Amino acid sequence: MNYTIQSKSDLSAGAMLVVTFPEEELDRKALETIQFDPPGFLVPFRHRSVNGQVECTYQLGSRTKLQYRFGSRSPRDYVAFWEQVLQPLLDCGDWFLTPYSFVMDPQYLFVDRQGGEVSYLYIPSKEPCSDYGTLCSLVAELSRRNGVTDPALENKVLRAIMQDFRPKEFLGMLRQAMRDAPAPQPAAPAPAPAP
Repeated sequence: MNYTIQSKSDLSAGAMLVVTFPEEELDRKALETIQFDPPGFLVPFRHRSVNGQVECTYQLGSRTKLQYRFGSRSPRDYVAFWEQVLQPLLDCGDWFLTPYSFVMDPQYLFVDRQGGEVSYLYIPSKEPCSDYGTLCSLVAELSRRNGVTDPALENKVLRAIMQDFRPKEFLGMLRQAMRDAPAPQPAAPAPAPAP
């Protein structure tokens, strides 16, 4: 699928991204579903047809790029990060959407400033804009840029990514690792100051 992404900005709407693709590739069912019942994991957009092309304008609002929050995380935050990134790809079928119409490029993943929910750009096209290889590249890049303070968990993640990666099994492995992890111990109270 051929598509372009351009950044735009205006005083009233703020930061926007515009995706353009051929009108004959428009998936009307996906478009209507998104407009009627928009899932929270998608950046909201409006569309219009211009000279045989569909132009989708995504309003970023209070979202910022996820890459600005890359870094090392505690095991619990690390698992939550992966759940926010991958669960939308597993849940999108509830909206008659396909995971391969998500833009799977780290620079186009966004996070809400208040709640930290990850949002994707979705291209409502009959033709996929990504594939399994793109998903694997995205996951490998995210694992490279986001570490965890638990080396054993990080090794499990790297092994899972390098061996026949499957999002559902990967999340299951992370959740099991959290269940198996020892509960954090409360910090010992500080000694009372001498009188």
